Amino acid sequence: MSEPQLIAKQKETVARRAGGCCEYCYSQVRFSPDPFSIEHIIPRSKGGTDHEDNLALACQGCNNRKYNHVEARDSVSGNLVSLYHPRHQQWAKHFGWNEDFTLMIGLTPTGRLQDYGLIGGGGGGIVGGCNCCITTAKLACACK
Repeated sequence: MSEPQLIAKQKETVARRAGGCCEYCYSQVRFSPDPFSIEHIIPRSKGGTDHEDNLALACQGCNNRKYNHVEARDSVSGNLVSLYHPRHQQWAKHFGWNEDFTLMIGLTPTGRLQDYGLIGGGGGGIVGGCNCCITTAKLACACK
């Protein structure tokens, strides 16, 4: 038996709540060559539901990279860390932008998970590493 499809009302509610932006990298729908998807924050394969609190608007880059992941190893500490959850976490606490807003910067272990390319596909490059390299927006930490 196939899994139920999301109903149109759910999709509209999620898209409206997101304000036309990917809820992971903040790419804007209007500037994307690809359609955005309604994705499960906690995938159904990991016990997630179709409830609107578990759905997010995602650009194709973030949706494809996140796939069914919910956690990964932090590149600095080596600890297992949960991926960013747009309903439970504040984006600005985990991510920032470089001076010209072309690179998303991971500020916390959750934010640094973007080093693995798990999310952040549509918003430009991802910067992670030490504070020196984050401040200078280097693509890879040169201080290690």
